[in-house]
Amino acid sequence: TITNVNADLPITVANNASNQLIGKWKFKATGEAVKVETLTAGFNYTPAGTNTATTLRNGKLMINGTQAGSTATLVSAGTPYTINYTFQPGVETTVELYADIYDNDGTGAIVADDTIQAKLIAGSANGTKQISLGTINVPTTSQANASVLSAITVAQGTATLSKTSNYGNQNTVLPRTAFKIGSWTATAGTAEDINVNNLSFAIAGTGNFDVGDMYDMYVV
Repeated sequence: TITNVNADLPITVANNASNQLIGKWKFKATGEAVKVETLTAGFNYTPAGTNTATTLRNGKLMINGTQAGSTATLVSAGTPYTINYTFQPGVETTVELYADIYDNDGTGAIVADDTIQAKLIAGSANGTKQISLGTINVPTTSQANASVLSAITVAQGTATLSKTSNYGNQNTVLPRTAFKIGSWTATAGTAEDINVNNLSFAIAGTGNFDVGDMYDMYVV
């Protein structure tokens, strides 16, 4: 049996991010051990722009946290990965699919708001029963129904800046040292970290007091 573990998948992934988890399943053999030679993984792709087809760079399968088989470009219709792994009866085994969020076919590019749904493709006598020695298909059918798959949205970093609500207009006397003249809250989006290299401030003075009368400015 193969069960989707959609709850453990990210909701969004950053565009061009490397080594991202896009699919997760629980495998369990029943009655006897089953050795699986290959697993074929693919994905449904829904573009937000004009890129109608894509492949994902550096696709790989992980079994219980260890890579099984080689790294290869993940094709939406399915890429076979040689895993040669024996699933033991009654033991739940975690299988994960990772890839770079990068279009590797050279004909287009992934953009924000594209969605990816990882899936497993039906096998063809790729599993061998270790006692009765018959072969079975693993999985028995492809996950063609998108409703059972978790859609992961491609996103790009964003940031918002808002005035701190509890820091209103201030009154002070002159001279003052180390006086806070402004406060804001900066919030990054959920897609990726953002490294801020510098900040610039515009300061408007009135009357006889302006920015030329201010010294030793710094940011915390």
